[in-house]
Amino acid sequence: MKTKPRGRRTTNRRLYDVEEMYKNIFSALVHDLTQPGTPERRFGIQKMMNHRQPCPFGYDSAGAQTFKVCAQIEHFHKRLIFKTDNSFEDLSRKSFQDFVEFQRSSSLMSPIWEPVVVEARRIVSDILGPFDLDQFGSMCSFPTNAAQDLPRRKSYTDIRVTTLNGSHEQLNLFNEIRARDVHLLRATRLGMKSFAEKECAIITSVPKSYKAARIIGPDTTVGGFLSRGMGVYLRDRIEASTHIDLAKQQFRHQEWVRQASTRGHLATLDMSKASDSFTWKHLSELLPADWFNYVRVCSLKYFSIPELGISKQPLASAMLMGSGHTFALQTLLFYALSLSTSRLLNVKGVVSVYGDDIIVPDEVAPKLARVLTDLGFAINEDKSFWSHRDDFFLHYTFFRESCGADFYAGIPVRPWMPECETGLVTKNLYLAELHKALNRATSVWHPVELPGTMQFIIDELRKLCVVSFVPDTETETSGVHLRILQWLNVDWKVNVPRCVNGILRYTRLTQSTKKRVSDSRAHYWEWLQRHTRKQPDDLYTRTPVSDGKVGTSFRREARRGEKVLYRWAR
Repeated sequence: MKTKPRGRRTTNRRLYDVEEMYKNIFSALVHDLTQPGTPERRFGIQKMMNHRQPCPFGYDSAGAQTFKVCAQIEHFHKRLIFKTDNSFEDLSRKSFQDFVEFQRSSSLMSPIWEPVVVEARRIVSDILGPFDLDQFGSMCSFPTNAAQDLPRRKSYTDIRVTTLNGSHEQLNLFNEIRARDVHLLRATRLGMKSFAEKECAIITSVPKSYKAARIIGPDTTVGGFLSRGMGVYLRDRIEASTHIDLAKQQFRHQEWVRQASTRGHLATLDMSKASDSFTWKHLSELLPADWFNYVRVCSLKYFSIPELGISKQPLASAMLMGSGHTFALQTLLFYALSLSTSRLLNVKGVVSVYGDDIIVPDEVAPKLARVLTDLGFAINEDKSFWSHRDDFFLHYTFFRESCGADFYAGIPVRPWMPECETGLVTKNLYLAELHKALNRATSVWHPVELPGTMQFIIDELRKLCVVSFVPDTETETSGVHLRILQWLNVDWKVNVPRCVNGILRYTRLTQSTKKRVSDSRAHYWEWLQRHTRKQPDDLYTRTPVSDGKVGTSFRREARRGEKVLYRWAR
């Protein structure tokens, strides 16, 4: 019997508007946060709901709660990209034009601050010491990010070693390093037969905000190998010779800005386009000769922008986003300039740098800002804070910001800034955005402060699915975190985690599939906690784990857990 061939299935999939969702969330958020306010203030805030405008009234001298409310309303739309905004192509074209203009108009450093540069060069020389090629070669490795002619989805080591490309100088240095490593020599023997010479950095862009796009320059495969080793080498020398530990410095900055918001003894400076602003003239004046030569080999000297039809133009920027040594090198150079300025002013205090976030004593900040501006760097005035003095009195601000932490008079006032590109999405992505919005909003604000916002999001979830609560260790898009459960009315049907035979079972929603994952097993660390017979968290489980009565299902899950542990350890 012949069967009729099945045609292509066509389904009308309903799409949901993320932009409309965030506008409704913002309306509910404004209503919740401005309930105690005066009608005039609420009316002034309401005018900002659909427009990216600054707050109509000043709040620098207000209390911490008022400051946080106004900052939340003012910065809510900062990272959202609406349909009425400029397209990504227009933003990229403008960013490309600004980048090309900077490469052609980059001038020499001002000789006014020569004592600062000389002292900074001495500091850098003391930190780095002589360049050791053997130590540098032992720290080189292939990164996992994208490279030229190699997308991120294929950026595996076995593919990289067979698709090697880079400049002629990078090839010579790579051959010198692999001649001392027999394993690297054997792994790259096939790739060296088809080596592609690349002299230009291909400039591309990625979304940043509704105002501009971020410029990045993917490195070559050999350049990525060398630049990653250079970054590890620089980081090792910085941590060995200074108090800066890049693994912990971000948390130290957050603690320092908390103290500075109450005492005012420290200032914070943030740079705009810091990586692009470092030119080869800066590096030749600040780095020792041997380090400068090797850093120059790790970088490309020309750039091209296919979108604008530009090919092989001289590259004045010494560091691009996408190179492995950019972060560590700009940390070192900004630290040297900040410390030299502080020493020449004979001011003692905390001097610390994390990338382009700078913390210096309050007396040093105005002079350091002038030094950096004259050297060709741009100060981000929206993220730089210090006390302003004039002939009559001190203008003091209680706000400090650094490394993602905002403090006002010692109180955290970091607002919630949702980040996504709005538009029409499928049901799964819409649910993911709802879960992420609820979890992030309640991590910044107490759930008691957002009754209307929480109610709106929960109602939207109930229209589409059964509300699923997941442990706090799950991702923000997989469900509503359990810490929010006690602040909600649960008189309707919900999916709550429960413990059955020592296994945590709950419903986790995924973005990639239509079906819901039911009775999902716990993560490997949760299984390890129960396998070692520790008391489980009462918030997640309702029945304790039995010590002597372990069933067959639990033993089967234990064997699965061991495989998961082995896979993660690999």
